[in-house]
Amino acid sequence: FVGSYFFPNIHGLVWFINKVLPYVDYRLTIIGRGFEKEEFLEQLNDKSKINIMGYVDSLDKEYESADIVVQPVFEGSGMKTKTAECLMYGKPLISTSEGLVGYINELKYVYRCDTSEEFINTLAALKNTELPFFCENLRKIFEEYYSLNARTENYKNLIKEIENA
Repeated sequence: FVGSYFFPNIHGLVWFINKVLPYVDYRLTIIGRGFEKEEFLEQLNDKSKINIMGYVDSLDKEYESADIVVQPVFEGSGMKTKTAECLMYGKPLISTSEGLVGYINELKYVYRCDTSEEFINTLAALKNTELPFFCENLRKIFEEYYSLNARTENYKNLIKEIENA
């Protein structure tokens, strides 16, 4: 999990750690300043399967070494940067519907889960699946729709349409 220490991320992680993590054979690494706070840790039923890295200078190494990224976010507004990061790094993603708002639906290696049962079942199924370490299709989607170049072209086309209207 990658994210800053604010309510939607805190709420989602506490839920995930208490309702999903005990029932799957995975460890969770949390990257983001603030999650080492006692007020966060005391909300967790079990800390044995988590590794809190806190702030890191660069996310490159952390994303590259991840097997799967989870995004249990139930609240917020707009598109989530962490979703675009997953696509950019070509990493399999398990996210709630909220975490996928504004992104292309039904992408291979992107799994939508909104209940603890869905997360548990998906994680269990993926444990027995050989996932690619780098998902080329996700990187392609990022480059085509969400990269700076793609956004720049989109804005240029919008401006041309307005000028020609």
